[in-house]
Amino acid sequence: MTPPALLLLLLFISLAEGHIVQSFKGTCGQFFITDPKDQNNHIPPTILTDHQDPDRYKQICQRYNNRYYYATLYDTQNRIPVYSAYQYTGHTKLVRKTTWMIEPQLDDVTASPNMGSESSVDDSKRGNYQALNGDYTSTYHKGHLYPVCHNNNQPCAYATFTLTNAAPQRPRDNWDWYHKVESMVNKKLENCNTAHIVTGVVPGSKWMEKDNRKVNVPSHFWTAYCCTGKQGGPVNGTVLTMTDPFTIDNNVVTVEDLNRKLSSLYGSSVPASGFEVFGSVCK
Repeated sequence: MTPPALLLLLLFISLAEGHIVQSFKGTCGQFFITDPKDQNNHIPPTILTDHQDPDRYKQICQRYNNRYYYATLYDTQNRIPVYSAYQYTGHTKLVRKTTWMIEPQLDDVTASPNMGSESSVDDSKRGNYQALNGDYTSTYHKGHLYPVCHNNNQPCAYATFTLTNAAPQRPRDNWDWYHKVESMVNKKLENCNTAHIVTGVVPGSKWMEKDNRKVNVPSHFWTAYCCTGKQGGPVNGTVLTMTDPFTIDNNVVTVEDLNRKLSSLYGSSVPASGFEVFGSVCK
């Protein structure tokens, strides 16, 4: 390989590492809970692994117009996210995008590190490792993990409109999730100065199938929040719901309850130590 070609390859790799990353902490650790004993130590939720397919789960630092807004662990096999993590700073009424973007580097490592339109990836590669707009049928909505209603920043609200931050959700479930979960979290965090939220899904047994393409339909949606900005110690809570029909699991109340449940639901993808949303913080 000639030196110029080598330099070009290294440039492409460096761009990839600005978006699809080997470790969240190096690029977008700020979106995760902080270790109270070490303010420089940000603790992401457990990273799932597949020993038969080591490249299945991708860590994405979600980048829109050259700025990072949140982080997502993405399942390229099921073409849905595992979770999105973000810092909550309040909410206000914002404009919603009318189109959804994709993450170009999931399909092409040499592509832009910014989320973009589907046309940003060549036809031959587009959608090999992620969902596309055409995969969604009228039966399902694109269910946000990081929602617009948890935003007070317009560019960040736009950045939530990537299909790597969405999973299939029946229209009624989508309505219930907004009114019974997302709106409830807004109320719980009204007087919180610093809060972190992680919202995720668990793969189910159903699929959206269209034109020989498949996208998994989750069996569960879950969310956990931790407010560390109040006097008297952290305030936290969680919700786990089953889908179709929407049903809240009343046995999952604390983050520790959720950790135990997700350790079981994610099965062999979870390490022996179990799944942890916020590490040892906010249990």
